[in-house]
This record gives sequence, C-alpha cells and structure tokens, in this order.
Amino acid sequence: MEFILNEQSLNGQYADVSGFIEHGIKPLFDVVRKMESLQFYTILKNSNFWQRPVVPGQSFYDILFSRESRMNDFLRKTKSILSRLQNEPYWDVSPVQDATKKYLLRVESSSRDVTNTGVAEAYARKACLISFALKEYDYTPLEIQHVGQSEGIVHNIRNSEHLIKILFDTKVLDVSQYVKNKFCSKLNFDYIDSRNGLNLINKENMNSFLNSFQDFERMTWQQIITSDAFDYKDFHKNRSTRDYFSPEDWDKGVKKFRISQEIRCFGYVLENVFYVRRIDLDHILSDKG
Repeated sequence: MEFILNEQSLNGQYADVSGFIEHGIKPLFDVVRKMESLQFYTILKNSNFWQRPVVPGQSFYDILFSRESRMNDFLRKTKSILSRLQNEPYWDVSPVQDATKKYLLRVESSSRDVTNTGVAEAYARKACLISFALKEYDYTPLEIQHVGQSEGIVHNIRNSEHLIKILFDTKVLDVSQYVKNKFCSKLNFDYIDSRNGLNLINKENMNSFLNSFQDFERMTWQQIITSDAFDYKDFHKNRSTRDYFSPEDWDKGVKKFRISQEIRCFGYVLENVFYVRRIDLDHILSDKG
C-alpha cells in the first residue's frame, strides 16, 4: 500500500496558525505515528508541497520554521516528524498518471480537474491519499474519472481512525490487527491468549465483537458496570477456574463482560483500562466462575 500527501487539501483554508495546529497538524501527526507503528514509513508527496498556502500569507514551510513554531509546545514536539516529510520520495519525479488524459474529481453534480495532482497520482497508483481536513477533502472515498479510460475511487485519510478503517477494508490489516489498533483507549489486547483470543473472531461473530468493543470504549466505566448488555462482573477463582489464568491475573482481579448471548471476554483492569486475557465462545468457562 502506498500513501500520498494531498497537496490540494492545503489551500489557505485555516483562519490562523492555532486552527491549523488543532485541525491540521494534530490529525496528521496521529496518522504518521499510527503508520509508523504499523511499519509504513514512506509517504509520497509533491516536491512543492511545502509551498502550499496554509493560512493567509503563510505556507506550510513558513509556519514550520517560524518564530511561533519555536514557541508552540506541540509544533516543537512534532517538528522532527514533520521535517522528515520534506524529503524524498516525490511522486512528481516519476509520475505514474497518464499525462495525455484528464483526471476529474466528482463533487456532487459537478467535476473538478485534478490532472497532475496528488489526487490523480493516488488514483493511478491505487494509493491512499492523506488529506488535511476542512472544506474540499473532508470525506472519503473520492470519486475519480480518468477521462476516456476508467473511473473509480481513492481512499482519503484525514485521521488515524480513517487509516485503520481503510487498511482493514482493503485487507491490509486482518481483524486481529484492526481490533488492537482501533480499540485502544479503554481496552488493551497486548496480553491476550494466542489460542483463545482474537483468532476466535470470524465472519459470523465479527459484528458482535466490533459492536461490543465500540460500545465498551464509548461508555463511561459507571455505564459499563451497570449495563445489562455487558453484564460486567467478577470472575471467581475455584478448582475449576484457577488454571485458566495466572496467579498475577488473579491477584489483579479477573473480570468478565458479555459480547453476545454466548460469548464472554475475560481480563483485569489497571488504571481504567481493561486488559483482555481470553475469550470464551460458548459460555462454558463463564459458567464455572
């Protein structure tokens, strides 16, 4: 999978630098960090990307190396990562798009010519775009017509959640990788049992798992604990259950919650994060404790 930074998504749309940091730099930083955690280290860009206008009278380069960037904690923190994006590879050095035909971006009932842009290059390479949000590129997928040749879509990433979803939809990530990367605020799957864990998710039960994990992360802990749907409770240690978890797990206090009528998740809680240790598909383990 290739990724192209969409220079067309910077057109001076931000009112001020603080708005650009909040709605532009922070989402981009999250995307780059998530990409690197998934071992994607290359982002193609136009060689003139850094001259694109960001706020009235200032380009990306102007802001990144301005006096204000040295005073802003977040810009200082992200500067090393953003500076790396200045360097090669540049897609316009060896473009793949067909220079003899137009590429049109369909926008509602009209079309916009995007020939010789990163948008057209992403379509030609079957790559994903990484766009700055606000205005024209704040949606996905983009509908592209290669005039006289073909038409199709380009996946358009605006934040790390979009990245994970697109990589899952295009089968770059399997369901285990998707779950671990998507549900990581109130759930943690780093120490889950390899034989009784995310490998048990299949086409038939996938929606139950995804919907349940989504609700778990969305709700407060008080809502989780009192939810009839989750049936969240202690799991007790006895002769029948003691060997299913390590002494360390038992010391932390094993809990369980409901995925569906039959399926249960088991784990422990540390600092308001539920560490999932194993999954019970048929409710047999759940009944023992």
